[in-house]
Amino acid sequence: MRVAASQLSPLILAVAMLLFGPAPAVPGEELSDAERTRREVLQEWSRVSKGQTNFEVSDPELVPKFLAHFARQSGCVYEPDIKKHPIRFMRIEGRRLSIIFCRPGISGSDQVFDLTELQKPRVVLFPVAAYPDGFGTTDRPGSIEYQQDTGIFRAEIGSDTSQSLGRYSYRYQGYDGFVVARVEVKKDLASEWTTIWSAVPWNIPSR
Repeated sequence: MRVAASQLSPLILAVAMLLFGPAPAVPGEELSDAERTRREVLQEWSRVSKGQTNFEVSDPELVPKFLAHFARQSGCVYEPDIKKHPIRFMRIEGRRLSIIFCRPGISGSDQVFDLTELQKPRVVLFPVAAYPDGFGTTDRPGSIEYQQDTGIFRAEIGSDTSQSLGRYSYRYQGYDGFVVARVEVKKDLASEWTTIWSAVPWNIPSR
């Protein structure tokens, strides 16, 4: 007996559903809030970076919204100084970083944001000397200069009105973050830098 086409089609569709699962989503299907946000963040990053890994942004209107929002939440006010101190973006040790000059503060400070996960930026902490005999951490290490040829980040703390100034040399080690290699101080602007601490290779006892 011949089976009518109108009877056969639903049967074939049912078998296909069992074998291959639901049909893929069609264009125009409503996205979840999380997926929509993820796509918007990626589109913003693509628009700003234009395929570059190392670049600067000096126009507050071009700062990605996700970064601007996170910076404000972190207490970073960058807009008044962005033309003089452009936001720097770089990729190093497999991580995506952004260096932003932030206020409040008399002289302000650079802050570093880890943008490896664009939807979850985080503030990067720096080890600093804690008087009189230890180390602490800060998210405002001062003015940061990156020496690409040596891989050293040099951060200087102080201002024209400071009685003393500090300078730190850091290496960035990916998941370990910034590692301090040297600490220098000088009592005033006219003085020379004096090293008060310098890292040496670890002397780990052998078994």
